[in-house]
Amino acid sequence: MDNKRGSPALPKEGQIVLICDENQPRNSWKMGRVTALNQSKDGIIRDVELINSNGRTIKRSINMIVPLEMDIEDDPKAKPEPKPTPESPKPPEETSKGRYNLRKRKDINYDEDTDANINVITTSLSSLLPTKASSTLFLTLLALMCLTGVTAEKPDVLCNQHGLQLYGQYRNFEACAENYCTSSTRWSWKAGEGQQVWIPPALKIHKHHVTVKVDDGKELHIIEKDCAAVPFCEIIDCTLCWSNIVNPECHIIWAIIGSSILFFFSMLLIHALCYTPIQMKEVVNLCGRAISTVFYCCIGTCRRINPFRRSRISRWRTTITAMSILIMTTQACQEIDMISQLETSCDQDGNCRFYTEETLHLNQAQREGCLRLEKNGKTVKDIRITLVEVELHCQKQTIAFTQEIETRVWSTKRCAHMGSCTGSKCANITRTSRVPELNEVNHFVGATGCAESCGGLGCDCFYPSSGCIFYKIYALPKSVEPVEIFRCLEYTPRATIQVTSTTLNSRINRAESTEFVVPIGKPFEIKDLTINIDTIETPPAPQMNSWFIKKENGVALWPENVYPNYRCGPKLQDCTLVEDCHCSPAEDRMMCTCRDQNLTEIFQRPDTHLPVQSGSTRIEVSGKAIKAKVRNSATSTITVKIKDNWKTSVYRTNEVCTSSTEEIRGCYACEEGVQVNITCTSTRMETMANLDCDSETFAIACSPKGAATTISFRSVYARFRRSCTLDCGGKEKTHLELAGNLKYTGSIWTSIYRIISGLKAIKHIIDLRK
Repeated sequence: MDNKRGSPALPKEGQIVLICDENQPRNSWKMGRVTALNQSKDGIIRDVELINSNGRTIKRSINMIVPLEMDIEDDPKAKPEPKPTPESPKPPEETSKGRYNLRKRKDINYDEDTDANINVITTSLSSLLPTKASSTLFLTLLALMCLTGVTAEKPDVLCNQHGLQLYGQYRNFEACAENYCTSSTRWSWKAGEGQQVWIPPALKIHKHHVTVKVDDGKELHIIEKDCAAVPFCEIIDCTLCWSNIVNPECHIIWAIIGSSILFFFSMLLIHALCYTPIQMKEVVNLCGRAISTVFYCCIGTCRRINPFRRSRISRWRTTITAMSILIMTTQACQEIDMISQLETSCDQDGNCRFYTEETLHLNQAQREGCLRLEKNGKTVKDIRITLVEVELHCQKQTIAFTQEIETRVWSTKRCAHMGSCTGSKCANITRTSRVPELNEVNHFVGATGCAESCGGLGCDCFYPSSGCIFYKIYALPKSVEPVEIFRCLEYTPRATIQVTSTTLNSRINRAESTEFVVPIGKPFEIKDLTINIDTIETPPAPQMNSWFIKKENGVALWPENVYPNYRCGPKLQDCTLVEDCHCSPAEDRMMCTCRDQNLTEIFQRPDTHLPVQSGSTRIEVSGKAIKAKVRNSATSTITVKIKDNWKTSVYRTNEVCTSSTEEIRGCYACEEGVQVNITCTSTRMETMANLDCDSETFAIACSPKGAATTISFRSVYARFRRSCTLDCGGKEKTHLELAGNLKYTGSIWTSIYRIISGLKAIKHIIDLRK
């Protein structure tokens, strides 16, 4: 028998027992009283006679009855008398002594209480120390045990040359660096040193910000960390790979070996195709079938992983083509798209003012626009306008309020012509009916129902008519905290602009930088400049169309067009329950299987809890609202109006500036570009210098102790070289050569990740130019 039925104890006459019923749970079994014990021919009791609650006499096997748990023995205090044992004759005493005089062994008493030994030890310990000292020692040991006990290690993240090192116990995680996100770890040779998270080399060779969300099973930890740049040669952790071949300056030996192997197999393939006497028709057909099979398999896999429409492919193809053209340009002042216009404004008194209006088009490739005021061939003012990022502020619309609940069912059965089971029985019962039989749960929010059940004597009813099962599916709140579900009707774009005004060739050269947020169509004035944002364009982000769920400890993504089962007003009033249950009536109850919406799990998942990175868009919490940030792939049109009241004079000094550069780091034909750290040193005072690099110009700071400035370039070749001239207002100019080898950061794996994420078309999976 199973663990729900049967008992090793034999039943007794007059004993109250439970009658097993295979179709009912144990708490629904009926009780009966044993009236007779039936013995078989061999004298063993195999069945008994019972009287049930209806007064009927039935027979049941002893395996189908279970005594009550609080059933008492006839005489619990009576102890079994020990059986008399016949006295055995004593052995004759030995006259001779044994070899050893051993102490007599104590007889083992298995009925002895083991607590006595514990009391002896405790008493002996307390007797050694005073009462106050022993209690103090006990409390101290208890505190140390609590402090040094085995506890779960809190998740932590460290930056390394591979990307990230994740420490601590976790159930799942998500790590994002710029626009790259992953939830998988990398296999490591060394155990016990945390889990490695790989980040693309194009991001690691520059300073980058990472966001890691770790779910340890109890709560979600959000870790923000700024990681320093890593030398590219330390990133390569393979031997015979493409990264070593195209970057021979890192590991020259492996680059030579890899190139030799590649050359050998290339020559072998050419020999097999051109000199081996085989029919080329069969080879071509075989290669064609193999290539077409692999191609269609890749297309099918990619469409299953990330389905998208043909129009989306065309849109991304156009975007990538435009980006490829823009990458070939540089961040020079003269290279941005600029429209100049002169304007004169006069009042009624005839006072006129002259304005110069410039329109700048800034994007991912050209994030900085430059305006320069010149006099007599000398630059006296350098104005740089940088598009830092674009913020999209959510205009919230509340959909519903809800809370964490558990859906339960309460049911009861009434026979015909009893209680509420009269007249038309279940026909008059609606979802909002308040039935007296359900007074225990009538105050809960839910739905009332009724279903007909069996009747007659076989169902413990007198009238031979169907009975009624009254039930209510209700919501039992598990938390009093309100939860809001909302969506964003629209996003209001705002551009974060940084304006740097630098004075050159004057008595005091200095740079003033101001950063502010400007919405579309609202002019912003700073000194003699009026800046207006005309247009802001951002790439599409599907996550921005999602609904959101909010409570005190954060905001998470909620599936679009999915309403909560438990819906309330703003103050958890006027609540309704839309139950998701499948019910079927049993003999005397309603059996229901209900599915609840787990709100806690939504906040625990790293891929739904804000902040969320979707491509180049980051959705995060801003106070009591949410906003989306776009640092890359944003385009803006900015109009700058300059008042024509500049009073300038060219000031010549004897200042001579010198400069030095660190190792040039970066990648070619990539979005991150090249970064050069220049340290400018002046002879007397702090000043600003003009750095002219062919078609690119920059304003950098100089000081007697040396001032460091980071400038950016873009290049499509591995060999980077720029010839620059440094002028800080003196009669002499210094020349500066910027040269270095850029790295190849593209790989097949990053290309596959981009196609899965929808960032590239199929034909750009393998782009060896990178």
